[in-house]
Amino acid sequence: MTFFGNIPNWLESLNPLVESHYNQVVPGHGPTVDDNHAGRKYFKSMYNYLEDFHEHLLEIKSGRRSTEEVAEYMLNGKYASLAKTRMVQKNIQQFLTGTWY
Repeated sequence: MTFFGNIPNWLESLNPLVESHYNQVVPGHGPTVDDNHAGRKYFKSMYNYLEDFHEHLLEIKSGRRSTEEVAEYMLNGKYASLAKTRMVQKNIQQFLTGTWY
């Protein structure tokens, strides 16, 4: 979901959006999201994705998982529909090198 940016900062930024109230959300990509429940669900799904990704990045750092295992996990299963191939690889490299944009 994110190509540039520090994932912990994204999580901090998304947290208040999950708790806010909406009539309509107009994302930079994709269709608009109408009504309060759908808006909160939209931001919560982004938050959950990034939180899960960050937890798996920490597993790389601790040696419990390889970069290949984390990329495979993030690109398949419940995240396959996101089709974020380039973003997953880029975020893994940014995390490992500490060069968040």
